[in-house]
Amino acid sequence: MSSAERERFLSVRRKNFETFDFQTEMLAYCRSDVDILRRCCMEFRTQFLHVAGVDPFSYVTIASACMAAYRSKHIQEKTIAMVPVNGYLNKRSYSRDCIRWLKYVSSKEGIHIRHSLNGFGEQVIDGKPVDGFCVETNTIYQYQGCFCHVCDKYYETDVTNPVSGISMNNRVTKSAENTRTLREFGYTVVEM
Repeated sequence: MSSAERERFLSVRRKNFETFDFQTEMLAYCRSDVDILRRCCMEFRTQFLHVAGVDPFSYVTIASACMAAYRSKHIQEKTIAMVPVNGYLNKRSYSRDCIRWLKYVSSKEGIHIRHSLNGFGEQVIDGKPVDGFCVETNTIYQYQGCFCHVCDKYYETDVTNPVSGISMNNRVTKSAENTRTLREFGYTVVEM
């Protein structure tokens, strides 16, 4: 900046003197920026829903949102294979704690336990799904988690399980019956 420009700047500055508060200005700028972004995102979502029939914020990337729109609008049924939303893994749910426990027992005892995530898929023994099964020892491993199989320490037995719709008391009885039946078939049953 030349000295003449500097003098002109300072004279204008003296006439219109106002204290510049950086923190206040920065806060106002950021709030304005966020508001603009929010309004743009809502407009984008509205237009995407209108055109594609898919909520783009249900997906992590724009590419996955576009693929969902393509699948829902343009691919006809039974023309191309589509991976189900939850994948091809077993339909029965399992808990991470159960899988961790089965891996721990397998490692500790030096045996191979078949379970939902180790390539063998869900094990069904005599028509009953089990958490883990060791072929060498003919042992069934059942993880009796608090929520699914009811731990009376945390749940009252007259309450209905919101997932299965079965009362907690019936759930306890059913779990005990399954274990007894499996033992009657000659299997060793280990429960956690």
